[in-house]
Amino acid sequence: MTTNYDDITDDYLKAVHHPIKKHCESFTLLHVLGNVQAKSLLDLACGDGYYTRLVKQNGTSQTVGVDISQKMIERARQTEMTTSQGITYQIGDITKLGRIGQFDRVTAVFLFPYAATKQELAAMFQTIYVNLKPNGKLVSLTIDPDLQEEDLVNFERYGVTFAAKAGLQDGTMITTTIDIAGGNSFTLQTYYWKKTTYENIIYAIGFRGIRWYPIQISEAGIEEYGAAYWQAYAKKPYAMVLECEK
Repeated sequence: MTTNYDDITDDYLKAVHHPIKKHCESFTLLHVLGNVQAKSLLDLACGDGYYTRLVKQNGTSQTVGVDISQKMIERARQTEMTTSQGITYQIGDITKLGRIGQFDRVTAVFLFPYAATKQELAAMFQTIYVNLKPNGKLVSLTIDPDLQEEDLVNFERYGVTFAAKAGLQDGTMITTTIDIAGGNSFTLQTYYWKKTTYENIIYAIGFRGIRWYPIQISEAGIEEYGAAYWQAYAKKPYAMVLECEK
């Protein structure tokens, strides 16, 4: 598993307050997670700890964040030193992490699109499985597996541009360019996987109760930006929330 977050840390963190992240992705993820009071949490692909802290604020107990990027973990630890929430962060390749504990909940925000092969995707789910308690749940934001190539143009007005050279098939590389302040941008490279591929791997590992949730737009987001702002995004959001149980 490889990413380029060590190279783009500063630029990426300028985009953390994007309206889609705040009013759609975070809103939906927290809704699906539900009550996490006194639940233990493992946040995989935690980055600088944005979602880790967000979920921790809702009352999780033992809370651990893991990311492959050294610089992202350094930022997460710096924030924890400044405003301590009792979160532990560690560097690790999630495809090779193994068992580091037993958790009630695992979150994974845009982890699975970094699997370049089905073997890597399966390794990610295996890591999650071994770190969940019996009846524990995975809740993940990931690229919508029902997304079509023609849907990708819907997001340009939000400063997010997608490019896929070969159409959206299993393993297709998607290049995402995100605009930030000052006329600058940064680029991510991820991979598309079909719903049947996800579900075949998930069931083969031993998970049950797979559910897919569409991204919702919060009332606060509509009030702040207006319904017209969200019209293009609402046609077909590029992400969904995946939930399954051990």
